[in-house]
Amino acid sequence: MMGIYPVSSEISQFSASLLSIGPITVPNRVILAPMSGITDAPFRRLAERLGAGLVVSEMTACAGLVR
Repeated sequence: MMGIYPVSSEISQFSASLLSIGPITVPNRVILAPMSGITDAPFRRLAERLGAGLVVSEMTACAGLVR
């Protein structure tokens, strides 16, 4: 019976698989989602340096782009 936490073989199998998004392959499955108002550029750079496979920038308001 499988519990809440995966057994070690499931963890190694999960971490070994790469994530592909269209033609792009991300090196691992650690993704930092856009958290508007919570994260900033230095935090995203730190997450990338610490091994995040994909780091997403802040969301942009369309009105700001028009200006």
